[in-house]
Amino acid sequence: YSLTHRSYDNGDDGLNDGRKDLTHNLGVKIEYPVADSLNIELSSAYIINDTSGYSLEGDYEAFIAGLGLTLNSRF
Repeated sequence: YSLTHRSYDNGDDGLNDGRKDLTHNLGVKIEYPVADSLNIELSSAYIINDTSGYSLEGDYEAFIAGLGLTLNSRF
């Protein structure tokens, strides 16, 4: 898990003045050995981004999620 906070005070064009970003990021990976040379992995992650004070687009929120299933074989 990671949490990031960014605060913008000024910029060359002034568009980011007062902008604040808050981002949450969480990832989980589970690995299971099926046989000596075969593993199965399940991974999942999500990102939540909340931005306020941006001059051009205003406030916005984003939620991004993903899920993956992997089968690894060695031979």
